[in-house]
Amino acid sequence: MIELSRTQDEEVGDGTTSVIILAGEVLTAALPHLERKIHPIVIISAFKKALDDAIRVVEKISKPVDVNNPEEMIELVKSSIGTKFVSRWSDLMCKLALDAVKCVAVDVDGRREVDIKRYARVEKIPGGEIEESRVLDGVMINKDVTHPKMRRRIENPRIVLLDCPLEYKKGESQTNIEVTKESDWSRLLEIEEEQIRQLCDQIASVKPDLVITEKGVSGTRASLVSLFIGSGREWWIWSCLEDILKLRVCFIHSPLVAHLLDLAQHFLLKNNITALRRARKTDNNRIARACGATIVNRVDDLKESDVGTKCGLFSVEKIADEECKDPKACTIMLRGPSKDVLNEVERNLQDAMCVARNVYFSPQLVPGGGATEMAVGVELAEKSKSVEGVEQWPYRSVAEAMEVIPRTLIQNCGGNPIKVLTNLR
Repeated sequence: MIELSRTQDEEVGDGTTSVIILAGEVLTAALPHLERKIHPIVIISAFKKALDDAIRVVEKISKPVDVNNPEEMIELVKSSIGTKFVSRWSDLMCKLALDAVKCVAVDVDGRREVDIKRYARVEKIPGGEIEESRVLDGVMINKDVTHPKMRRRIENPRIVLLDCPLEYKKGESQTNIEVTKESDWSRLLEIEEEQIRQLCDQIASVKPDLVITEKGVSGTRASLVSLFIGSGREWWIWSCLEDILKLRVCFIHSPLVAHLLDLAQHFLLKNNITALRRARKTDNNRIARACGATIVNRVDDLKESDVGTKCGLFSVEKIADEECKDPKACTIMLRGPSKDVLNEVERNLQDAMCVARNVYFSPQLVPGGGATEMAVGVELAEKSKSVEGVEQWPYRSVAEAMEVIPRTLIQNCGGNPIKVLTNLR
């Protein structure tokens, strides 16, 4: 039952309580048949027949919905959030949900795909009014550029997405190196620098404006030396290195730490490339979908076709990739006075998006309030008369179980269930 409710929530987004009630009622109705020694296979066969007939009844009483008519869609989505916290802002929430679903909807091999879980991300920003919430046509990520001199606004950027670190190769296990003279230490640093320079040159060969990696953009101790060469302060650095060799411990003065640069950042900056690091995997997937890029696992495999060119604007002011050309991914920016309010708004918005997504998959509408369940129950009760053999009894049990929803609603409003259900039949 728990898995049933979880599946209903993932696939449909709502109706978890109704599913549990219906499933519990059907199982309760099946118990007497088991006690009468009716084989479970016979009961399951009858239930499958009832399912097929119930689907035909629902299709028969459903009405088509035009998904391209915004007024119809807004009214439909509004019915799902009319009793929730955001009902006061129902028009805004409906618009946000429809815009987000419309943005991520794509046709793949003649099949419509609307993956709101992966490509419609909700970012909650405390402060401001709920009315300030909006849908960004692109991806918003909470990251800053890795170097203060890198560009913070790029129009029509060429984007490279990486799933590998920009750092020198390290051994798989702990490695110890004994350095006995200054030239050996210098050569070690040169090798690190050469490896990082080679990585950056390979990236620069495809002429990107923006590089986003899921891993780090690591530094190296070589930059520590290059800072001071020619400045008359080499002796100070080498004295530190001598201390390292002798004592294996060195407390470096804070000004040196402050000037410690990242070589990969330095080489990227020289090529006028902006870099973001440690992006989440989910964010990288959404950016790839939005800008048409391919995530590369090795810099050696990077080629021109992997570069994304469909992004219209990269701006750090909004921490976003926005104004994409046909993005197929979006970010819903929610504003609100507190985190509790934002969490509740997000839950209600998820329900609204699920309803909109389901309508895109199956543009049909059936009545609520137990009317559909009652219609299915009446139709199955009539069809059960034509079912032959022992299967007739489990089949009829499904028809009776369908009445649990209208019966519960009648009881909750203080009505007479027997009288009302008899009239409905």
